[in-house]
Amino acid sequence: MILTVINIKTIKTMLKNWNLYIPTVVGIIFIIVLYISSKYQWSKGYIPMSELKNSDVLKRFVQDCFVMLPFPLILIIINRKNLSMLGFKRKSIPLCIILFLIYLIFFILHSDYTITGIYRAVFYLIMIGFSEELIMRGYIYLRIKPVNKILAIIVSGAIFGAAHAILPGVTADKSISFILGDMLNYIGFGITGGLIFIACMELSGTILVAILIHGILDYTYGHLGALVLCATLGYLIYINRYRLREHQQLIKNRRRFANDNNKASSL
Repeated sequence: MILTVINIKTIKTMLKNWNLYIPTVVGIIFIIVLYISSKYQWSKGYIPMSELKNSDVLKRFVQDCFVMLPFPLILIIINRKNLSMLGFKRKSIPLCIILFLIYLIFFILHSDYTITGIYRAVFYLIMIGFSEELIMRGYIYLRIKPVNKILAIIVSGAIFGAAHAILPGVTADKSISFILGDMLNYIGFGITGGLIFIACMELSGTILVAILIHGILDYTYGHLGALVLCATLGYLIYINRYRLREHQQLIKNRRRFANDNNKASSL
């Protein structure tokens, strides 16, 4: 009975917190804007990445900027004095450098040094990795997290998944009702995938790792992207456990030192 009362009080407190509603509304607005802009660009001749040619790169770049960059840029401008609120922190810099070098190796492995090949590399890192991570994890997840971490994972993941149903629906000329229904099929994928990127951000202490891993997975060469993800998570889990053990040992040493001082003073 007490537990039920506590849970009810906790839920009521959560529902009164604007940090729950504002990011959720922003996420829904993002999905609506993404649908409208994707629909507009498709009607004007949106060029799929698989059919992109050198002569189409400038047009595709303008289209992608119009669709993917407005929201992230607005969030950066609003939080320009404290970008750490969006997850940008000077942590795990060596890991970020290594991941970026791996991304460059993928570019070499793809062996496409044309304008189209260069833009593909830029597209998956900036238009996809940077934009999606900044909105989903940097803003929605980190804003809701102080209210409830599990809720933050679910909401940010659901919006992340729902957003992935838009472009396939638009390019297949599906109705809004069909796309809305299809969004339900993507929610599980969004929460699972979002949880992976959240783990990358939380364990590394910076959203930059999540952005780079996202780009690597989308731009992957064969199964190498998945291997990089597993290796990165394995390294981050190990280093965090190592730091935790060091911290615990430091606390034990301080307590032992304090006890020794107390015994010496009593003598």
